[in-house]
Amino acid sequence: TFVVLCAAGVPAIWLLIPKSYVVSGAIRVDPIIPNILTGEDGGMSNYTSFMTTQAMRVTRPQVVTEVAKDLSNKGLEFFDPQGTLAAKLARRFTRKAIEPAPEKVLEDAILDELITARPLQRGEHIMVNMTWRDSSEAIRIVDSFIGKYMALEGTSASDKEEGTLAALEDEQKLLAGKLEAYQSQIRSMADEFGTKKLDERYDMNLQRVGMLLSQFTEVQARRIYLQAQVQVLMAPHLYYVPEEYG
Repeated sequence: TFVVLCAAGVPAIWLLIPKSYVVSGAIRVDPIIPNILTGEDGGMSNYTSFMTTQAMRVTRPQVVTEVAKDLSNKGLEFFDPQGTLAAKLARRFTRKAIEPAPEKVLEDAILDELITARPLQRGEHIMVNMTWRDSSEAIRIVDSFIGKYMALEGTSASDKEEGTLAALEDEQKLLAGKLEAYQSQIRSMADEFGTKKLDERYDMNLQRVGMLLSQFTEVQARRIYLQAQVQVLMAPHLYYVPEEYG
């Protein structure tokens, strides 16, 4: 019985199960990110975590939708399950055609790990892999995933940079307003003291203090002189009496 089953089953499995190909594409993630303010390159401290996050974003719903729009009308067998054995059996028993949405086909392939995106443990690349019986279709699908991912990430990065630049422009306007207010204050102080330089203003203050001290000294001397005059005027008068009058 075993020999008969093997004789009938092995050729059937061999003929019914199509040959599969594994197609791989790579996305290089530069570990050096330039500073948008200075333009200088700076290292990425959490590079491994960043790579893992970006690998997950390769198969996110937005990318899947864009890939489905790009390839669903190109006549790929991957999106047309009518010719598969499962589709034929389903049509025979249900007499209904199975026409899942292109996004659903891609999502199922990702869940079944027919399409994967994983970072290399050592390296700067994210590997996008697809297992499929038609290598040419797998190449087109992998290329589409890579292209749509990079397009969306580029748009996202551009939007982020635009938001950062807008925030910097607002801050620049605020600082320009403060600078103008400070300049106005400096002009008013220059009109009051006759100079904008602090050294000259300091010298002017010293000169003014010296003049005030000199005037104070003169006033003090005048006060002492006047007090002496008052004391003289308030003292009792001394009269000269000749001797002959005893």
